[in-house]
Parts: sequence; structure tokens; C-alpha cells
Amino acid sequence: MASQPSDRTMHHVYLLRSLAEPKQTYIGLTDDMRARLKSHNEGANFHTAKYRPWELVCCILGSTNRRYGSNERQSPRSCFAWSPTRDESEACPA
Repeated sequence: MASQPSDRTMHHVYLLRSLAEPKQTYIGLTDDMRARLKSHNEGANFHTAKYRPWELVCCILGSTNRRYGSNERQSPRSCFAWSPTRDESEACPA
């Protein structure tokens, strides 16, 4: 029996802090954390370009059900949080 495609999509909710202006923060959502952080640091995002460079402060990995959209409630087992104080082997990809 062939496996059916998953209805779940993984997303990262992330918090960035400006290294140039440490009081400036940004919260975003992406499905590719490495590419998104790179685009923020290259100035591709209008809202974050003037506060470059950015560092990743926290990342939460979770899944949403494509059938119901991103408003579906998350179960604790579908969510993973990362911060710089955690072991790097457990880190969100960045």
C-alpha cells in the first residue's frame, strides 16, 4: 500500500534581535529558517533591513494541518522550542 501525503506542514515561529540596535526585535513565521535568517541579514525584508545584522534568539518548531489552516490548535508533541541556552544538537535549523 502506497503511503499518502501528510496533511501536516512544519513551520518555525522565530524571534530575532538586531545586533546593531539590541532593543529592536522581530517575530516571524517560515518553513525554512536558514533561508529566512539569511534573507533578513541580506536586507531582503523591508521591515528588518535597517536594523541588520540579526541574530536568532528563539525558534519554535510546530506543525499545522493543511486542511484547517494555521489556526488549528497545536498539541504539545508537535511543538519544539529552541533558544541559545539549549544544547546545539537540539537546535532549530538556523
